[in-house]
Amino acid sequence: MTTSIKATISINKKDLVYSIRKDKNIVQSSIEEGIKLPYSCRSGVCGTCKVKLTKGEISKENSINYVLTEKDRKNNIFLACQSKAITDNIEIDLLSPLPIQSSLYKSMSPKKLIAEVVISRQISSLVKEVGMSISKNSNFLYEAGMNMEFVIPDISPNREYSIIDAPNKSGAPPNGILRFLVACHKNSKASNYIKEQINVGDIITIFGPFGNFSLPAKKNKPILALSAGTGISPILSLLQERVKNKVSKQIMLVSSFRKRNEVLLMDEIEKLSYKEELFSYKITLTREKAKNETRFLYGRIPSIINKIYSNLKEHIILIAGSPQFVEDCSKKVLILGAKQKNIFIDSFNYKS
Repeated sequence: MTTSIKATISINKKDLVYSIRKDKNIVQSSIEEGIKLPYSCRSGVCGTCKVKLTKGEISKENSINYVLTEKDRKNNIFLACQSKAITDNIEIDLLSPLPIQSSLYKSMSPKKLIAEVVISRQISSLVKEVGMSISKNSNFLYEAGMNMEFVIPDISPNREYSIIDAPNKSGAPPNGILRFLVACHKNSKASNYIKEQINVGDIITIFGPFGNFSLPAKKNKPILALSAGTGISPILSLLQERVKNKVSKQIMLVSSFRKRNEVLLMDEIEKLSYKEELFSYKITLTREKAKNETRFLYGRIPSIINKIYSNLKEHIILIAGSPQFVEDCSKKVLILGAKQKNIFIDSFNYKS
């Protein structure tokens, strides 16, 4: 008797049924089938991919379980990025909104690309900008808000970095170049390798695209985007895309950095402000009180956002940054009236 290597998965209330591999986790196998499930970090840290099992059996060998509460486990809630199907049929309820299923997404199956480094510069004490040129013949397509894995020798798992720029109208990198911001953490082998070893002219392998951090297609709601540090990368990409496709409601970006000399991509943000009168931005510093005549605010975003908005009931909310930043901002915007279904997050997991 042969055992099937595939299972059928049904997403309840979404009229979505498709096949996944039993030897790969549900998120990864869904990506390979051209289906976007809710996910962010793919490492079991952020909890975005929590789903409820209503039929069938899945693997229980999750190595990372601390984002699941006892109540979650009793209610058959699990992390789709850490679990595999065991039975031939499984049914699940999504606990986060189903991302928009783009017609182009099946053309965006992750692939390995050989890239040449064309930008390698330290733009703050903590952050390096890296830009890579890829071949026109690679037929590489992506969406705003997505990320790529850097394949670094002897370092596993691969480290993901968000693409700064929105794609062109065809879904390809503008001018054939992918740009990234790399936060160089002392205890991170990957980021230190990128900081010390990667230079202009080097040939490296990147793998992707991944991620489903996106804006809903409807343009009839104002947008509030919140970012911390290199979380500005996916946020900027999404806002570039929205501005490119015409804006009908106010867009506000609030970006947080520790000090003025660590502010990232302010020139790119200002370009958006110049292009689109409905787009505005504020920058807040958490470890430096700027002079009164500058534009900078002071304090963490969760502590100051109520000074900018008293009611977020009608807003679409974008949040990108560390898991703690995402959690704190999510709690605060909910208190200010934001609806859970209108909150979209990209939670960075700073892996070694």
